[in-house]
Amino acid sequence: MSQALYDHALSIECNTTKMIVEIESLRSQLEGARLEAQEDHRRFIDTLSSLTTQLDEMKSNKLNSLKKGKSNTSRTSNGRSNSVTRSSRARKSSST
Repeated sequence: MSQALYDHALSIECNTTKMIVEIESLRSQLEGARLEAQEDHRRFIDTLSSLTTQLDEMKSNKLNSLKKGKSNTSRTSNGRSNSVTRSSRARKSSST
């Protein structure tokens, strides 16, 4: 009877050791996945920041372009000043 108890205890210890090894393996995999996700997140934030900067530059360039377009004036046949931007010319030509 004591041999059966000893064998059973040995079996439990062996199974426990296997589970501990499996848990450590899963913990290691989880840590690797966490580090990978952290790196993906950092790359995402960097890309988002870069795109935001590019968008701000494009908005600024567009605004400056519109300001320059409004300052351009043309003279009509009767000599009056007529402020016309490129975009309003484009709207007029596309609507006809």
